[in-house]
Amino acid sequence: MKQKMGLTNMRKPSDIFDKCDSILIQRGEQYGDHRVLGNIMAQMMGAQVKADMSCADAMMVMAQLKMARLAMGDDKSEDSYIDAINYLALAWASEDCS
Repeated sequence: MKQKMGLTNMRKPSDIFDKCDSILIQRGEQYGDHRVLGNIMAQMMGAQVKADMSCADAMMVMAQLKMARLAMGDDKSEDSYIDAINYLALAWASEDCS
């Protein structure tokens, strides 16, 4: 049976989620409640750009930073994908924080 090139070690999109969850747990233990950090980030980022930002906005900016690095092509590491996914998850979870 002939194998298609590159399909033997193909990753499933869901493979990364266990790693993302593990990192979120570790970082939560290390840094505490994401909403506290998110609000501090929002205040600092908002002051820098002279605009009001929410906790979710700050997390979205961080996700965009990670995605920009990936788009540049210099950093295609798994960590950058995990960070981007996790910042998006934190943004989603932060929609109701103030």
